[in-house]
Amino acid sequence: GNYQKAINIYSSEHSRHPHDLQLMQMYAKGLDSIKSTADDAFGKKDFAYAGRIYYVLQKNYGKLSHVVQMLSFDNAYLNTRLSYCKKALSIKGFQEYREGHLHSALASWQCVLDIDPNNKDIKEAMKTAKLQQKNLP
Repeated sequence: GNYQKAINIYSSEHSRHPHDLQLMQMYAKGLDSIKSTADDAFGKKDFAYAGRIYYVLQKNYGKLSHVVQMLSFDNAYLNTRLSYCKKALSIKGFQEYREGHLHSALASWQCVLDIDPNNKDIKEAMKTAKLQQKNLP
């Protein structure tokens, strides 16, 4: 479940054994398995979980040049899936907000920030919802 840690461990091992083909194949297989986990969550419309996994893969994609040709996905695929997850979570948050479910809206928007930390629109929406939440009896 700690995908970033797994990637870090592999990177460390690869630094020590840069020509180990078996290690690279195992790593590519592991990355494909991580992507499959994200795809499964995506298929179940668990966009928060899927997005967090796609985000980790995308964030590390630039460091994968030695195994990229062995992967079943590319950076464009990750970007497309991440964009969909962000959009779905944003829409869900705004729907919850319009229905007066501030806590749920904030939770959805926090999921957006987990995969898009610099999203100014979502930060502003959260700021507004938190102010409204404070003013509730």
